[in-house]
Amino acid sequence: MDIKIEGNRVKTVSVYDVRMIRALPKLEGMKRWMNSKQFTFENTPYNLEVWSQTFPHSKVETGTLVEAPAGVAEANSVFDEGRPAFAYKTPPRAHQERALEKMAHKSKFGLFMDIGTGKSWTGIAMMGKRWCAGKSDYVLLVAKNGVHTQWVTEQLPKHMSEVVPWKAWVWGKTKKAEAEFEQMMKFDGLKIFAINIDALITVAAEQKIMRFLKAASGHATMIVDESQDIKNISAGRTKAAIKYGNLCKYRMIMTGTPIAKNLVDAFSQFKFLDENIFGHRYVTTFRSRYCQLRDNGFGLEIIGHKNVEEFYRKIDPHIFRINADEVLDLPPKVYVTQPFVLSDEQKRLMKDLRQNFMASVGSGAKISVPNAAALVTRMQQISCGFAVDEEGHVRELPNPRLEELVNVLEQREGKAIIWCRFNEDIRRVMKKLGDKTVDYYGETSPKARQQNLDLFLNANSSVRYLVASPEAAGTGLNLQGICRTNVYYSNSFNSLARWQSEGRTWRDGTTGSVVYIDLVAKGSPDSRILQNLKDKKSISDLALDEYRKLIAMEDNDEIF
Repeated sequence: MDIKIEGNRVKTVSVYDVRMIRALPKLEGMKRWMNSKQFTFENTPYNLEVWSQTFPHSKVETGTLVEAPAGVAEANSVFDEGRPAFAYKTPPRAHQERALEKMAHKSKFGLFMDIGTGKSWTGIAMMGKRWCAGKSDYVLLVAKNGVHTQWVTEQLPKHMSEVVPWKAWVWGKTKKAEAEFEQMMKFDGLKIFAINIDALITVAAEQKIMRFLKAASGHATMIVDESQDIKNISAGRTKAAIKYGNLCKYRMIMTGTPIAKNLVDAFSQFKFLDENIFGHRYVTTFRSRYCQLRDNGFGLEIIGHKNVEEFYRKIDPHIFRINADEVLDLPPKVYVTQPFVLSDEQKRLMKDLRQNFMASVGSGAKISVPNAAALVTRMQQISCGFAVDEEGHVRELPNPRLEELVNVLEQREGKAIIWCRFNEDIRRVMKKLGDKTVDYYGETSPKARQQNLDLFLNANSSVRYLVASPEAAGTGLNLQGICRTNVYYSNSFNSLARWQSEGRTWRDGTTGSVVYIDLVAKGSPDSRILQNLKDKKSISDLALDEYRKLIAMEDNDEIF
């Protein structure tokens, strides 16, 4: 049966053929018979492939084309030939250079790079290259709340080429933020709009984003950092990301965890990049193609995968994938700060403690502190998801730190040590991670310590994580070569314990790199504790002004 393509629809233009019975169940999306006896279905690469397989001699007539999105003009290839030649501010490592070469002629691309291998550097270099080439003056940068600010305050100033004039704006709704947005829009250079992923679904953000993309006149780039956050195709933020991505000529996803549980995790990430990579518009047909399904009585569940070689063959031209173990020119120690945002309840408790040295924690319970040193400890506990009231009872609080830990661990392969300051932290991490975890701290008996260590060191064991305190496990253990990932869930002021704990996984002569990841909550003492560790100051050495800085709350970004 011959067909005619008209925008987003395809319709038949010849008489009915009985082979339609084979094609109908396979076609995805909306399909129906028209009064004129014609059959119409959605214009997707997958549907056209099904049609060509069913009717190999079908003639295809092209009708009207799909209209460009309203308010976004078509881009010219080059709009300014007087720009400087691109120059790196910091030289690329070998794998970063390979990544840039592979994506040089791709408008849609995925950087699937482990934590510590320089995803941000690579993305920033590509922003600068495109600006110098006159291809993109506008970048919409989407990341986790807190991480989007870190891009602007740390990564861009550190790595953006000095030949590229740039101005970045961090999403906000204050009068000051409004004024800064207007300044950026008037700026003559690379304009970067950084927004947290949860704010994408708000009306206020939509107005700003649409104005930004309209001004780009088709020259926009959209980057989704930690793109595993858009793996759920039904989530509002995923739909918003895809909507805005369709208005941008250049799109990039960045993650160390492209496929966390099954191949379906990749569907919406690649749909954001380019629907034509797989050709499926709907997850149902994608899942049928690449997943083995079983009806469990409540619906279909994924029990395995199929056509895996085809899956990787299709994505290979559009991604750069590298593990930390493959990178030969990383320094022996790689330090990464992983920011995240506290809950409103945690912010309120810390604010009340700072102002009154007392706070209510529900059911009439109170938290109080006698001095500044105790206040710093209580603030850190609150940022870790718990509070100790005046009766000595531990009160449960929302704990985004725990969720950030899971996010980080999903992006690292192999075994990891999770270092914690408080025993309560260790208990919470153990409960969250389950039987993949063993502990090593003050409450672990000598016999259990050795058993737990043996399980962690056993390459064939299912145990992946050792949750430990630096005081208990920071000396005497030789784990170099076994483990290349250290996550500091929470830090104490003991610089000697920190230095000794780092030495468990690294020694002179260790081959390859070891990564040290610090979880840092905005508005908590975390960042200043880290700075004091670098300055080798214990809490007993702190002066009054240093206590003041530790206690001072940072300005918190608005989420909505």
